[in-house]
Amino acid sequence: MRFLPLLVLVTAPALAADTLAVQGRLTNLGGGVDGDYPMAFRLYESATGLAPHFQEIEVAVSVVDGVFSTVIGDGVALGLDHMDRNDLWLEVIVGGEPPLPRVQLSLTARSFVAMRSHDVACTGCITPEETSFMACPDESILVKSGGAWACAPRPSGKQFALSDQVCAVGQVIRGFKADGTATCVSDSDTTYSGANFAVSGTGCPAGQVMTGVASDGAPTCGPDKDTTYSGANFALSGNACAAGSVVTGIDASGKPTCAADKDTKYDGGDFALSNKSCAAGSVVKGIDATGNVVCETNPAYTGSNFALSGKSCTAGSVVKGIDASGNPLCEANPTYDGGDFALANKSCGTNQVQKGVDANGNPVCVTDANTTYSGNNFATSGQACGANQFVSGISASGAVVCGNLRDYVNSNCHVYFGWSDSCDGCTTAPVKAGYANSTGCGVTGGDSSCVTTTLNGKSVRLIGVNTDGDVNGDDKFYVGWRCD
Repeated sequence: MRFLPLLVLVTAPALAADTLAVQGRLTNLGGGVDGDYPMAFRLYESATGLAPHFQEIEVAVSVVDGVFSTVIGDGVALGLDHMDRNDLWLEVIVGGEPPLPRVQLSLTARSFVAMRSHDVACTGCITPEETSFMACPDESILVKSGGAWACAPRPSGKQFALSDQVCAVGQVIRGFKADGTATCVSDSDTTYSGANFAVSGTGCPAGQVMTGVASDGAPTCGPDKDTTYSGANFALSGNACAAGSVVTGIDASGKPTCAADKDTKYDGGDFALSNKSCAAGSVVKGIDATGNVVCETNPAYTGSNFALSGKSCTAGSVVKGIDASGNPLCEANPTYDGGDFALANKSCGTNQVQKGVDANGNPVCVTDANTTYSGNNFATSGQACGANQFVSGISASGAVVCGNLRDYVNSNCHVYFGWSDSCDGCTTAPVKAGYANSTGCGVTGGDSSCVTTTLNGKSVRLIGVNTDGDVNGDDKFYVGWRCD
């Protein structure tokens, strides 16, 4: 229970010389409270002091409609040393609640000190000079300030309010007069409706939710449009995947769907060890396999690496780049059309492909003339030829077609020879010529010949081209190579 600030009235000292009567009103947000409450009473010399100079705890103080009366000092002696202070502040603690705001005791409590003057046993200890100041003028009272007695103005209603002051129905307190009575004015807003508050203890039936508050304070209700929950909405707590697996989703029952973790090996490439850094003058360039940072000493940076902060182009210009000093390169009044960018969320229809973007940013679409794909379009991944082989094509199933280089050369490549007489610097075809490969040979032009012989233990085919001329310095000999 939370209590509001305490209104305390300290009356004249009780009959017992070492006690003080205290009356107060204890309220909360609901008004005055009733019952027996444990209370602690503490006296301080200031409003913010930390250590009280008097404390008394009463186990049960009777409270009726918020009003209580008790006497402090009957359990713990309330001596002159407690009351003869420059200022006195009373703090009250109700039960286990935080302390209520302190209340400064009125001058009535100081009569406690006057009552104790009968204990003075001396002759001549108070001289007429010392008592001459005690006659204060009207509207003044005798107070002790700084260890000396002096006259001070009597407090007025502006400094305190008389207890039990209330305004009439339909009015509110706006202040206090000089005599301590309340100043009342009409309450300009005494009409309250459901828009101001909701009636407590009301609610909506099952399957409905509150959508507002009616003028009578009752809730306005509407059907709950989403009362069906499944595993897609939440996951059951305490569920997990087995070791070596990861969560891939949540099924309709709220349990996780799991799959084998294909990458359970982690190294420095995955993460960096914490609290690692490079030395002064170095920067982090990467992470090595052990998780340590890879540093680079004294890197050189220019405007091509970064732009100076706070730099921009003027209105109507755009940034086209960064110069070597870090300043932006600007272009004034650029013109953009669909050739520069495409409108977002645009696409082609079924069986169409995008061929470009028009001036409005819309895609240019055409019918996809080749929607059937076979091995001629792509090769099955993971295909390769063996050693000393090469890819010569793709089959209809997507498999690579492989060939042997030597077999290919033997069957598809030819060496050509030719000769022309009196052809120094000429570009005409040879008069006599021949060719040879691993399977045969051929000749043209007269008595040229083709023979098979053994050279250095290898069987080779030779072309014999008969010069059949004077064979002098103006002849030309031809050699050629071709693979089909």
